[in-house]
Amino acid sequence: WPISVNVIEARQLVGLNMDPVVCVEIGDEKKYTSMKESTNCPYYNEYFVFDFHVPPDVMFDKILKISVIHSKNLLRSGTLVGTFKLDVGTVYSQPDHQFYHKWAILSDHDDITAGCKGYVKCDIAVVGKGDNIKTPHKASETDEDDIEGNLLLPEGVPAERQWARFYVKIYRAEGLPKMNTSIMANMKKAFIGENKDLVDPYVQVQFAGQKGKTSVQKSSYEPIWNEHIVFTEMFPPLCKRMKVQIRDSDKVNDVAIGTHFIDLRKIANDGDKGFLPTLGPAWVNMYGSTRNYTLMDEHQDLNEGLGEGVSFRARLLVSVAVEILDTTSTEIVSSTEVKVEPVSNISEVCLVFIFLNATGKVEEFFLFGAFLEATMIDRKIGDKPISFEVNNRCPQHSIPDVFIWMLSNNKRIAYARIPSKDILHSIVDEEMGKDCGKVNAKGFGPAGWTVQAKMEMYLWLGLSKQRKDFLNGLPCGFEENRAVKGVGLQSVPPIMKQVFQLRAHMYQARSLFAADSSGLSDPFARVFFSTHSQVTETLCPTWDQLLVFDNVELYGEAAELRDDPPIIVIEFYDQDTVGKAEYIGRTFAKPITKMIDEHYGPPRFPPQLEYYQVYRGSSLAGDLLAAFELLQVSYYGHAELPPIDGPTDSERGPILPVPLGIRPVLSKYRIEVLFWGLRDLKRVNLAQVDRPRVDIECAGKGVQSSLIQNYKKNPNFSTLVKWFEVDLPENELLHPPLNIRVVDCRAFGRYTLVGSHAVTSLRKFIYSPPDKNAINNWAHAGTHRNTLAVLEEYNLKTLSVLFLSVHYNAFCYNKKNVSMYNKELESEFDNFEDWLHTFNLYRGKAGDDDDTSLTDDDRVVGRYKVWNMYSFVHILNIPHNDPINVLVRVFVVRATDLHPADINGKADPYIVIKLGKTELKDKENYISKQLNPVFGKSFDIQATFPMESMLTVSVYDWDLVGTDDLIGETKIDLENRFYSKHRATCGMASTYSIHGYNVWRDPQKPTQILAKLCKEGKLDGPHYGPGGRVKVVNRIFMGPTVIEDENGLKKQTDEHLALTVLNHWEDIPKAGCKLVREHVEIRPLLNPEKPGIEQGRIEMWVDMFPMDMPAPGPAIDISPRKPKRYELRLRVIIWNTDDVVLEDDAFMTGEKMSDIYVRGWLKGQQEDKQDTDVHYHSLTGEGNFNWRFLFPFDYLLAEEKIVISKKESMFSWDETEYKIPARLTLQVWDADHFSADDFLGAIELDLNRFPRGAKTAKQCSIDMVQNEQELPTISIFKQKRVKGWWPFVACDENDEMENEKFCYQTRDAHYLNEKCSGVPKKILYCECLQGKVEAELHLITAEEAEKNPVGLGRSEPDPLEKPNRPDTSLVWFLNPLKSIRYFIWHNYRWLILKSLAALLLLLLLGLFLYSIPGYLVKKMLGA
Repeated sequence: WPISVNVIEARQLVGLNMDPVVCVEIGDEKKYTSMKESTNCPYYNEYFVFDFHVPPDVMFDKILKISVIHSKNLLRSGTLVGTFKLDVGTVYSQPDHQFYHKWAILSDHDDITAGCKGYVKCDIAVVGKGDNIKTPHKASETDEDDIEGNLLLPEGVPAERQWARFYVKIYRAEGLPKMNTSIMANMKKAFIGENKDLVDPYVQVQFAGQKGKTSVQKSSYEPIWNEHIVFTEMFPPLCKRMKVQIRDSDKVNDVAIGTHFIDLRKIANDGDKGFLPTLGPAWVNMYGSTRNYTLMDEHQDLNEGLGEGVSFRARLLVSVAVEILDTTSTEIVSSTEVKVEPVSNISEVCLVFIFLNATGKVEEFFLFGAFLEATMIDRKIGDKPISFEVNNRCPQHSIPDVFIWMLSNNKRIAYARIPSKDILHSIVDEEMGKDCGKVNAKGFGPAGWTVQAKMEMYLWLGLSKQRKDFLNGLPCGFEENRAVKGVGLQSVPPIMKQVFQLRAHMYQARSLFAADSSGLSDPFARVFFSTHSQVTETLCPTWDQLLVFDNVELYGEAAELRDDPPIIVIEFYDQDTVGKAEYIGRTFAKPITKMIDEHYGPPRFPPQLEYYQVYRGSSLAGDLLAAFELLQVSYYGHAELPPIDGPTDSERGPILPVPLGIRPVLSKYRIEVLFWGLRDLKRVNLAQVDRPRVDIECAGKGVQSSLIQNYKKNPNFSTLVKWFEVDLPENELLHPPLNIRVVDCRAFGRYTLVGSHAVTSLRKFIYSPPDKNAINNWAHAGTHRNTLAVLEEYNLKTLSVLFLSVHYNAFCYNKKNVSMYNKELESEFDNFEDWLHTFNLYRGKAGDDDDTSLTDDDRVVGRYKVWNMYSFVHILNIPHNDPINVLVRVFVVRATDLHPADINGKADPYIVIKLGKTELKDKENYISKQLNPVFGKSFDIQATFPMESMLTVSVYDWDLVGTDDLIGETKIDLENRFYSKHRATCGMASTYSIHGYNVWRDPQKPTQILAKLCKEGKLDGPHYGPGGRVKVVNRIFMGPTVIEDENGLKKQTDEHLALTVLNHWEDIPKAGCKLVREHVEIRPLLNPEKPGIEQGRIEMWVDMFPMDMPAPGPAIDISPRKPKRYELRLRVIIWNTDDVVLEDDAFMTGEKMSDIYVRGWLKGQQEDKQDTDVHYHSLTGEGNFNWRFLFPFDYLLAEEKIVISKKESMFSWDETEYKIPARLTLQVWDADHFSADDFLGAIELDLNRFPRGAKTAKQCSIDMVQNEQELPTISIFKQKRVKGWWPFVACDENDEMENEKFCYQTRDAHYLNEKCSGVPKKILYCECLQGKVEAELHLITAEEAEKNPVGLGRSEPDPLEKPNRPDTSLVWFLNPLKSIRYFIWHNYRWLILKSLAALLLLLLLGLFLYSIPGYLVKKMLGA
């Protein structure tokens, strides 16, 4: 199970000036991305692969966790920002088993009130054996940036998930098995002083990656806990199952007693009238290994929940409830830590059980079983006493399953497990168990392989008060013997006996399991019915034999036997000359029953042959074609039965053939075989194959090929066509298989089997003569479809088939009509087997489904190429099969999603091409540390078909020390392509050009190709006419007739017309077919050591040119485009800042101020960050800089990515190329002298799409960040130069904001700061305006930069003016009087003015009071 996780980027991470690292954890494995410095929006694009070798149930329960950690390094573990988790089964249940470009919501599991902590964009894919991961259609950049619309959640799960508590209440357990033997008890007593042999149980519950345990109840078989385990998780949860396990506490090692899984989806309903997950209180039964304790339990995995349990282990009284939490409550506990708390006894909550009556007594159940007959008992145990044990252990609070054990000599041999719900009786018919009160056949045997016995039994389970009904379903031929009293077994003797004759018409089998080391089998069939059995006589799967079972005695009423006869078991074995026969598989059938009073005739009789599927365990092992009829014998004997025809074939002795009324009607067929050649034959007994021959056999007839005299020199046959006649059924579905055997003819008349193949279906090889009327209809229709053909041609010119990836060179980038196949080209054209059919030759025994060490690919020893068909028509137009020299040109564009091969989670891939003995290694051009390398390579190889026809394209991982590792490979059969009528030698272009990127690549021009196709197909045409018309088989096509050369001169040509016909060749009657277009195919890479699992994909195509034809032109250059270089001395000029938050207090006055500077860098180039100088003592948040940043970088215009090449670490051997989005980060900081500088805020601009800057500082607001998706955007690559104001923002939790207008609530914020909006002080997620920056961005090319150089900062050349900063920006102690004057006057001027005015008023009042007495005296005295 490889699980691939691609971490692309993160957004909106909560925190200040973060250095985030993403951790991906699955089970116990953890992998980390690199650390990105000083960003809340890091870009990673790092790919991880986790490999697991576990069963599916274990795999799907594993938890995948994505976490973001701040400042993690070797010395510290870092601070957890947020986590997202889901189980692997949720990923596997998605379309194509993957999430593609989805955003995972991060949450804080230590504080559930904290809201969203950010988002991580990633791809997650789970690949099982045989699964193919499809790359979804890539959405536009704008759509992918829509976080809300692309959340990593399954369909139907709401984006707004709430926190919930999951209560798992554990009450008590019963029926626990004994966990210590007497020997173990004595050992414990001797070593650790323990003198008890009882179990010490506790319950462990696992959910969503967390684990909770109850207390341990010492020495108790019926422990009582009355505790609940509380999990806190988001609802709906992305982890579907709870694992509840009873374990035995031991000082040495805890052991599982039993396991039960609770699927939350099955105990909830999300409909309009639905309910939260709710269970019980209810008893859950646990099953596992047998209850007999052994020191080394080989079936301990069953107790862990792996596989079907074979015995009852215990039952647990449990309940599950879910409570949605109100995170707005101040009393909520914010931690998600698992808690274990006591709960009230279940009896104290007045819960009434369904199994308790009004008086509180336990209801008594009654189980009845009638063993009718036991057959098919293995001979090894048949001579010993055999008994059967029915096990339905535990009191009936809930009903466990019924186990029936077969014991031989008191030793457990085999078992059958019957779910109690299937045999439970109910007075309501709809609630009745499907097998209650019915006779059923049960097979006893381990894992369904070999049956130790077949038991016919009748089971009934119900309430004791309803036991009067337990015999109602028993066949009418039986009655209860009530003579036996007391406890013991009762007999149910039959009173009705019927006599029958069974006729088994065994015609043939096909696709049987290969049981011999030769890859073949010598099968015979054994038919079991009741107490009788017979075998077929021949070892050929076409038996054509009637097996007659006489005097078969069946008990029961005749009518019931007619409607429901006993089953027939047919087993297949491979007969070996030495040793016993080997089991192949088994199938079941029911006969068609005829009673005495019924007529033997249509429509039921005679029975028709039908196919029965043969199974070997759970895997399909072939098909049986047979018919079965059960005929009742009257009192007069066999006289009234349909007559049996005697043997008609003297060579077959006394074997009875299948009667004529049942056997298929045969017709004479002629099988014509074109023996072409053999390929890739492996050694036989360490000796190479030198003189092979092919034997063809069908229905006992056959033909042999000519002998290949020297396989190495020429593996083709000298005599091509041979034929033989054979009688085959007219019904095509009943045709026998055609067997192909390859033998090596060695010295002294010895023949050694090389390999074999069985063609199970011959239907596609049947030749049907063409209908003349259909041909005439085609010709007639062609005259009416001329206009349609013209319209299709013009549509083809204006519409693109599929736009190629932007990674390719100018050729692919501009050729919009190049077809892109997301799979192998063979899958689009039926493996190119229109002429040559390729059959794999097998040798060796086939593997079972559970045997992963042996696959069908391991048994392939070669390939046989042939063309065969049925008819009396001779094969015409056979091409010669002499060796031919071919130039093979392989184009490898790129590889994607390669499996990591190095410890660092990367690979150093390079290409290896192998064809025959020629091997081309591009080792010196390996691409360092890349899992999605762009190769852009072409390779030319001269080969000789057929000796060198299998092309292998491999991707290897380069290693400095040791041998290079194979990542994956793909193989292409070039010979099939070369001879195919689809013309896969060189893809047909959609347009014809003689120069430029779209130049015609095929040595043959379209007119030559069209003429050749018409000649080979004996078609009338082509006839070129005036007006741009061409006629082929009464069909007229139109197109241009003018072409331009390199000098722009126009010439007349018919090539466009011919190409128009070729592009519609599939519409031509009789000989028409779809031709291979110019294309790129995406092929999976496979590794033989990991069969069936993709190791990545490779994009490529292959051209082939016969050497006896004109030489093709030079290979097209598909090397990767070099990034266009820009000297982005991005000329980022920081002019001013405004409204920057004031972080420090003035030393003398305590006044708020900041020492401001601005830092900037391009994403991915944090090590090249640049800072302005410091604007000291800004009291208003204003800063003046006039400072220039210069950022050179390489830019890939088509992908809108910056290309960076650098070493990952000091230990790296060479540089690694990275492609990251073009984003500019600007930060504002407060400089400190004696401590670390304080981060204030930041702005990140995507240079391809960012909001236009405000014209003034007042117009600049936080809305430019908050509503970025709604605002019009610009691109610096189009605008070239832009100037404006942009806001600085910061995201943090639990911050007290200083200004109301600077705070806004996001989607996940439930509370705002009280200073912002007057609501509770607790804030969950808030972005605040921390300042504004006036900047100018100027993008120029390298040539322009050389012509107009500028300096960094305010340096030459072209220096910027020194900013006009206020005097207070100087250090205060350089001019203390001026600074103090500014501090006092700037901050206290109104107070000073008011004080002066008040003092003046006081002086005036004092003067008034002082002078008023004298003035009054003077007035009074008249002075």
